[in-house]
Amino acid sequence: MFDVLYIQHSKLSQSLLDEIIKIKSVAWPYSYNEHSEWIKTNIKNSDIHVLLYDGKTALAYINLIEIEVNIDEIKLHGFGIGNVCAIEKGKGWGKEIILKVNNYLFENNKVGLLFCKMELLKFYIENGWVMTTNEQIYFSNISDTVNTLVYNIPDNFIQIKYNGQPF
Repeated sequence: MFDVLYIQHSKLSQSLLDEIIKIKSVAWPYSYNEHSEWIKTNIKNSDIHVLLYDGKTALAYINLIEIEVNIDEIKLHGFGIGNVCAIEKGKGWGKEIILKVNNYLFENNKVGLLFCKMELLKFYIENGWVMTTNEQIYFSNISDTVNTLVYNIPDNFIQIKYNGQPF
């Protein structure tokens, strides 16, 4: 059985930051200081860190970035999903944590938005995320070389507009 910790960035302790950086360092081989600086620069106090645990060991990590999107001209609040990673690949922990986040989005009536490279599409689609078409999306600050996926929005939406920063 897995446990999940959702913690706002403003309440993050040094020991939790250390656990996050340990996990992130597996996927992105930067120094501790580079990871720490990236988090300080890109994560707002209201954003949420998500850690998946098996007992006392942190196995996987995701960050939830508070966002506003317009879906068919209706302003909705949600989360951008970023930094999905696990301490070890191939163990199913990425799947476990994304399913926990899906449930969190659904229970809190929040939209989920993520950007990913082609090689990660299958993973997200198999776990309930829906890929958008180029006609359905408008982003002012996002490269069109990434794929956009959504979660917990109406199936028949026409257009999503997001003007925030990439996450």
